Amino acid sequence: RGIGVETNLAEAYKWFALAAIQGDREAARHRDEIGSKFDPALLTKARSAVQSFTPQTQPNEAVVVATPAA
Repeated sequence: RGIGVETNLAEAYKWFALAAIQGDREAARHRDEIGSKFDPALLTKARSAVQSFTPQTQPNEAVVVATPAA
């Protein structure tokens, strides 16, 4: 919901679009709703941000949790 951060619809569009690419229908609906408010130049910029997005590899200690023996 972005509580506590500045509103950035272009950034929201990007994250909704990335989720929609993974099959999230609700995200696709939100992406389209936000995109409908953009002028053509901003929509082009937002789509470009989606296309150029590359996820960063997370360090193992951030994603792997050792299971205690007990």
